[in-house]
Amino acid sequence: MFLEIFKIILMIYNKLDIYNSIGQLKMKRYTSNNMMFNQKGKLIGLFSSTGRWVKIRTDENPIIIGISDLHGDCRTLNHILDEYFFKIPNSILIACGDFLDRNPKSWDNEPTAALDTLLNLKLQYPDRVFLLMGNHDLSPHTHIPFAPSNAWDMMSGQTLAFYTEVLESLPIVATVNDIAFAHGVLPTTTQVDDLPFDEIYNCVWSDYVEHESLGSDSIRKKVGINFFQESLDKFSCNLLIKGHNPFAPLISMNQKCITIQTTRQFHDICGSHMVVVDSTKQLNDVQNAKIVTLETKN
Repeated sequence: MFLEIFKIILMIYNKLDIYNSIGQLKMKRYTSNNMMFNQKGKLIGLFSSTGRWVKIRTDENPIIIGISDLHGDCRTLNHILDEYFFKIPNSILIACGDFLDRNPKSWDNEPTAALDTLLNLKLQYPDRVFLLMGNHDLSPHTHIPFAPSNAWDMMSGQTLAFYTEVLESLPIVATVNDIAFAHGVLPTTTQVDDLPFDEIYNCVWSDYVEHESLGSDSIRKKVGINFFQESLDKFSCNLLIKGHNPFAPLISMNQKCITIQTTRQFHDICGSHMVVVDSTKQLNDVQNAKIVTLETKN
């Protein structure tokens, strides 16, 4: 009798552990720093093989899931993986940068948990998972310092070298048919692999504004709608999905730009969003893109 009661209690505990601690469960399933350190060369090879511009084919992968600015939010990422990536056969996940920093201690996960999850997924599904560079993905130890940089500030030695080298190899733009993905702004040329690193830095730090009178600061340059349309035309696209600026409108640039933040960190500022697109449908603007509001709470 006692054994049967114990089995029932254990079963209930396991269910509670699965459903109430899903972030920790997924971290165990998808992440292992020691394993990834040994895979540094393979990861850099996977990212470098596409060049700075990833041209994604969708012959068997029509559904595209776009996210951006996770900033360490592993719980939200795990929800997206469970409810979309693994449920939609052969779907493609494009993450538009800013994987690190800003995550508060109250989230109770490792500062690199979301990034570790994505890197492990890249190793498992190299043709379904694509990561793009954001400004927070360039180490302030090596490049221009910025704040907050709480995840980077905790790193040293092998850990710092691993994330610095892997993230420096990331592409800065991806295209799927007539849709472009980036973190900040599109490059000014399609010869992306020839860009010097300071131009790459400008791409991940700059942002689009509909009113150019808003001006720029020394790091975060602002460019207007004419520049936006010229860049979009160069990449033969009709829609840009991006991140970077939590204060930007969700939809802008004559209905041709979607700016999302997926992290819970900016939930009170702009909400938490992802985009789901059927790449078999022609997109002339945002109308055929499904913007999903994620009901996240801290």
